[in-house]
Amino acid sequence: MVNIFLSYSTKDAEYFKISDIAEQLELYSEIDEVYYWQEHLHDNISKYMNDYMEKSEVMILFCSKNSKNSHSVEDEWTTHDHHKKPIIPIFENLEDVPYKLQKNFGCEFTSLNFDNFIKKLYSIILKKINLDSVIKEKNQYNDLKNEIVYYHGVKIYQIEAEVLLEIEQKIGCQFTLLNESEDDVEKLEFEVEDNHVVELNIQHWEIETLPINFGDLVELKELYLSDNELFELPKSIEKIISLEILNISNNQIDNLPINIGNLISLKELIVCYNNIKIIPDEIRDLSSLTRLDLSDNKIEYIPESIGNLSLLSRIDLSYNNLNSLPENIGELKNLKILNLAGNNLSFLPESFKNLINIEYINLNLNFLSYLPETIGELKNLKILSLADNKLSYLPMGIGNLSSLYGLNLGHNIHIRNLPRSIENLKNLEILILSQNPNLLLPSYLQKNTSLEEIDISDCGYRKIPKLLEPLDRRGVKILI
Repeated sequence: MVNIFLSYSTKDAEYFKISDIAEQLELYSEIDEVYYWQEHLHDNISKYMNDYMEKSEVMILFCSKNSKNSHSVEDEWTTHDHHKKPIIPIFENLEDVPYKLQKNFGCEFTSLNFDNFIKKLYSIILKKINLDSVIKEKNQYNDLKNEIVYYHGVKIYQIEAEVLLEIEQKIGCQFTLLNESEDDVEKLEFEVEDNHVVELNIQHWEIETLPINFGDLVELKELYLSDNELFELPKSIEKIISLEILNISNNQIDNLPINIGNLISLKELIVCYNNIKIIPDEIRDLSSLTRLDLSDNKIEYIPESIGNLSLLSRIDLSYNNLNSLPENIGELKNLKILNLAGNNLSFLPESFKNLINIEYINLNLNFLSYLPETIGELKNLKILSLADNKLSYLPMGIGNLSSLYGLNLGHNIHIRNLPRSIENLKNLEILILSQNPNLLLPSYLQKNTSLEEIDISDCGYRKIPKLLEPLDRRGVKILI
């Protein structure tokens, strides 16, 4: 059982639904009491703070412009931090979180789906409690086995050297320091900082398993395991909460471990060219993730929990078996690159219009028969690739893509006409219309002064059509 203290500016009590949050959290069996100051029940905020903060194991800090200006709130979280107790920031804007706490495992507030917010907050509380024990274990492991030894001429902790020695025995080759290896393909390298292994490069060795004590590399930040024969990751990897980059591409992995959610510092997860069918819901806890590459797997379904990964800027899910996208994909406000080529998508969710920062979308080789009219709301979109679909028309809204400079419509054999709004694409430089024998070229293409290249190959033209001769004279490259 755990007690929780809610720290907030009284000006934000209604906005953040403080009383509702306390009530909902107390419904969970793992939570005993949720303390928060109520003016009508408590006369002295300082006395209340002293009485109940000491009883609380976890603080939830509601961050806003009001809380930044509140001395009481500052006193509360700094006191809690001084006692080294977990703090969970709740925020709408990251800049409202105290700088010292911005790396904490926090939660973005939303009132639109309050139930989902509570569930996410609850999972973070449990994670905080569990991770607190992991951190204590991490801090105590030097007491158990803190001898520093020489390993290939470098001082590292013995407990970490033992992991590397076991890997060497499995492979039959010795590690070298990073960048000292002469082989450009088979990589077996390590890097050390402050006597800890911080980077491992084990590539092209056909290794099938990692040591069960692999998690003893507690300060590891970058792990590259591509081009091996791994079927799974060891459970102990959950202890490496400092890990920022994990590349396990081109292996034989069937499932991501459920405990992958413990890797709260992870920024890049690269798992392409494996046999993964299911993305675990626990991926929602990777709150630091900016890049996710699950291309060339066997995934049929993306969980709604992916919408929690608010920092994601790049997703590659190309060449899977996806039939649809989760409706909440539009919550990924920081997404810039989205590759969904080679799936079975026949439509896009309505929330797609909310990807306000998207710059690149690849939807080649799907089964799209139409695009939503709201596609035109993606004002930052620069490249849109729609080749090899079932499109028969484009929405007028496509003319609102004011930043678009590359449009690929190749091999959509049912398209006969382009909407007149396409002449509004003032930044369009490359237009690919190849393999569309039924397409009628519109005269208003001549008016586009930004065009640099048009591809009309395999459209039945043996020479540049008269309609495009003005563009040809202007120097536009025309591929026939």
